[in-house]
Amino acid sequence: MIKKLRIICGWFFSGTCLLGFLIGIKMFFTEPVMSAKFGGIVIAVTNLAIAYVFYIIGPGWEVFLEKRKLKAMKREEEAKQKEEKRKEEAKQEEAKQKEEKRKEEAKQKEEKREEEAKQKEEKRKEEAKQKEEKRKEEAKQKEEKREEEAKQKEEKRKEEEAKQKQRERRAKEEEARQKKLERRAKEEEKLRELCLDENEWKSFKENKICVGMHILVVQDIKGKKHDEKRNVSANKTTLKYKYGQSLNQKDNWSYELEVTFVDDRVTAFKDL
Repeated sequence: MIKKLRIICGWFFSGTCLLGFLIGIKMFFTEPVMSAKFGGIVIAVTNLAIAYVFYIIGPGWEVFLEKRKLKAMKREEEAKQKEEKRKEEAKQEEAKQKEEKRKEEAKQKEEKREEEAKQKEEKRKEEAKQKEEKRKEEAKQKEEKREEEAKQKEEKRKEEEAKQKQRERRAKEEEARQKKLERRAKEEEKLRELCLDENEWKSFKENKICVGMHILVVQDIKGKKHDEKRNVSANKTTLKYKYGQSLNQKDNWSYELEVTFVDDRVTAFKDL
């Protein structure tokens, strides 16, 4: 009674869901709106899946169970065949291993015999090789000794040449230094003539500027002048220069000192 009721309910609900499937297909072909067409596809697919489920639960249950039983029997048969095959392969493997062991033992004996003969031959060759290498080594040592002596003579010659060049270079450097000192002495002598008194000369020797110092003396102490500002009148010429040029963090030029000259003599200066 329960089986019949289950089959009847299965057919009933399967048929109902198949009817829903047909309605979904009809909506896909008749509805003008795309969203409605998509809804029809969803309804058709959902009802088809539910109809299949009710078919399996109802009239297809016995078929489903029979298939499961057949699959289980098939798996058991396959397992039995695999076990028999495994046993057969184990027997064949055992026989194969015995045959391989026998061949391996025979092969080892043959290899041992060949190895002994080979070792004797290698020993003979090694002795001959050692004698030849000893002869070559003695000849090589003689050649290396000769080359080393020649190399030492060449290095000694080059060392003498290098020392001679070094002496000549030092003599040239000393001559250049002397000329530079003489040139600097002449320059300082000219600058000394531009100083009005000993205080100016003392300030120059200390790399300091002072009021009254000549523009050329200031230039020798502070270097190149920048940012010239000139004021010319009937009685005098006033010049302003900046010294100690450098780039600041903003990539602008900055200066360390501003000096005012009247007729090429310092009248004032200030740090910037």
